[in-house]
Amino acid sequence: MNTNHPTIYGSPGARSRGLGLLKSLWPIGGILFGMGYLVRVALPYPVFPYWVSSLLFVMVAVGVAATTNHARAKISNHTKGARGEELAARTLSQLPFNYTVFHGVIMKGKLRDYEGGADIDHVVMAPHALYVIETKHWQGAITCEDEQLLQDGFLPDRDPIEQTAHAAKRIEQFLAQKGLPDIPTYPLLLLTATATTALPDNVRGVILTDLENLNQYLVKSQSHVIDPHTRKAIIEILARQVEP
Repeated sequence: MNTNHPTIYGSPGARSRGLGLLKSLWPIGGILFGMGYLVRVALPYPVFPYWVSSLLFVMVAVGVAATTNHARAKISNHTKGARGEELAARTLSQLPFNYTVFHGVIMKGKLRDYEGGADIDHVVMAPHALYVIETKHWQGAITCEDEQLLQDGFLPDRDPIEQTAHAAKRIEQFLAQKGLPDIPTYPLLLLTATATTALPDNVRGVILTDLENLNQYLVKSQSHVIDPHTRKAIIEILARQVEP
């Protein structure tokens, strides 16, 4: 066993790729089923004119084509997300031996799933704190205006700052429900495809960094040290929240 690197649980990007494929392709089956049902209701007879069958074929083809194009775009987005998680995991694997890294932490709680934190990209248990990390593999120009991140000048569909903050809150709620004492917990948004030199270090309480500076931030000197028994309990609990 190599003791020079952190203990790691989970597989980065696996859930993102699998769920992305499932969420993207299920509408095609729904369209085919729905069209079949409508045809059966509208045309209960086994034989109908050629023009009717041709029209139905065109309708189904157009519906499937439109859904396929939409699915292709969604699959591409999920693939990029998985790529970002894999790049993050490669960097996190170089942390010191006294760190523990969790990939793909499945978390439920009082927050609604769309608020963020149901599936957390990475959680890092450091000797001094817990870091809850969301990754974004964004291309293009990333800027910050009025404490909002913009991609090529536009607001994203989902606020990544709010998503990351909710993920950290979900972790805190979960550990509190387990009766564990409060420990320093930091939300961290990681941009894996761009540098953050022109961006602020902190946006609305969320740490902002890139791959080059990630580990340097996680290992910087801290005066606080978490009790070893508390740390061990947290590691054991979070390990059960990672898919095998």
